[in-house]
Amino acid sequence: MMGAHSALIQVADYVAQNSPPNMSFRDLMHYDMFAGARNMQRAYCALFALSDYMDMTLRIDDDICTTVGFISAVRCILKLKPLALATIGLPCGSFVWINSATSKRSAARPYGNEDLPHVAKGNKIAARVCLLLLLLTARRVLFMLEQPFSSKLELLPFVRDVFDMISEVIPVHRVFFWMGNYGHFSCKGSLAYSNLPFIGRLGKKLSNARRERLRLSSHGVVHRRVRHGRVAVTGDRLLKKTQEYPRKFCKKILRLHLKSVERHGKKLQKKMDSGPRLLLGRSQAGE
Repeated sequence: MMGAHSALIQVADYVAQNSPPNMSFRDLMHYDMFAGARNMQRAYCALFALSDYMDMTLRIDDDICTTVGFISAVRCILKLKPLALATIGLPCGSFVWINSATSKRSAARPYGNEDLPHVAKGNKIAARVCLLLLLLTARRVLFMLEQPFSSKLELLPFVRDVFDMISEVIPVHRVFFWMGNYGHFSCKGSLAYSNLPFIGRLGKKLSNARRERLRLSSHGVVHRRVRHGRVAVTGDRLLKKTQEYPRKFCKKILRLHLKSVERHGKKLQKKMDSGPRLLLGRSQAGE
């Protein structure tokens, strides 16, 4: 990972030097990675805040596993204002429990069966996102990375290492919350990894009475059937739909971001001033 720091700095420097003049302005307030329905971007644009997105299902050149896609992500990060926010819905397909029988991920085997293309790709995406988290920190930009509660992403050693590195600059919070509290059709236990000071306010309780009142249901998300004496679980017709961020959730993240900057902006800026030195120091130590 140390050598990767040097490579990341070189990529960022190359992008900065080879971008058109109008690309040098830090005018973005938000960057939505793996945007999907782009509801998060719409929440920012509704306040006339400049936002950009990355999602290969919407733009083929946004594939972060390609050189073009990775450089595109670096370019957008270089355009983010200090204390802007990057929201990251990292693809969870090979990390969640429903895929564990196939991916073979576990605490003892966090990388899973990398002979399977979708598992190897999941690891590659996670590694590149971790590099971008370091760049975000060096650029004094905040982030919120969301995963389903059953995700094994945090078992990857390099993910833990990067969170530890960033925590030397600014605390990284791990918050459990119910997406059902924010307009989702199911309860959907989720995790947010973020350096937003107010991110803990996502974690509202979801009582049985509230579940009934909101009519939350997981019907149609997974399908269980008995196979060879064991219960097999597969995705059902609504599984893909669960990945879309509800607009209420997007507005909540926006409010937490604005409140964090308003209440703690100067303190955050001071803490994150050591971000570039941390990244440069790590890269030089690895050379």
